Amino acid sequence: EAFEPDVWDCMWMCLGDLNLDAFSKESSQRKLLQWPEKMYMGWSYMGVSDVDKSDQCMAPPEIGFKLHTEQFTLPAWAMTDKEWKKNEKEWAENAIEKLQQYTTNVNWDIVAGYTPVTPYYTARMARNYAPAGNWAVIDNTPAQMGRFRPIAELAGYRVPELKGLYCTGTAWHPFALAWSTQGYNCYKVIAEDFGLTKTWEDRPF
Repeated sequence: EAFEPDVWDCMWMCLGDLNLDAFSKESSQRKLLQWPEKMYMGWSYMGVSDVDKSDQCMAPPEIGFKLHTEQFTLPAWAMTDKEWKKNEKEWAENAIEKLQQYTTNVNWDIVAGYTPVTPYYTARMARNYAPAGNWAVIDNTPAQMGRFRPIAELAGYRVPELKGLYCTGTAWHPFALAWSTQGYNCYKVIAEDFGLTKTWEDRPF
């Protein structure tokens, strides 16, 4: 707060450092299937005042708030089950240690619980994200973004040789994110095929 007075208005931040080589080094280690020696976690905060208080999965009133962390890491298949389970605990410890560098009141005494949503976890809870457990299904690399995502043959949402079957999701245009763009794009294709209401007419999108 002393460094950035507006920090309380921030719902998302990344706690990194001033080393310009940090991210290239981290990326190189991941490409070599090595666990990054230094973590640069992204953080988001969700308090009960920010959401419908009836939504217990976001931030139950008796808890008060939820912290969410993100970190680029290894694909699920890069480590064994035992290694991932060990990693889940270490990740939580690292998260608390990182917060203690920036705060004065964070320790395990105030933690009600945690869920380690790792690539290992994701690949098993949602099989369509297997085998890598990638939230984006496929990586957001320059070659896999835009109108030809995920591959040119499927980018139009229709499934070749299977009339009436359509596919969409976070692996489709324009890139992975928690939004409705892919489903909306797919609806446009379905509407054309079945003569459905074209909700996008007289609108800029």
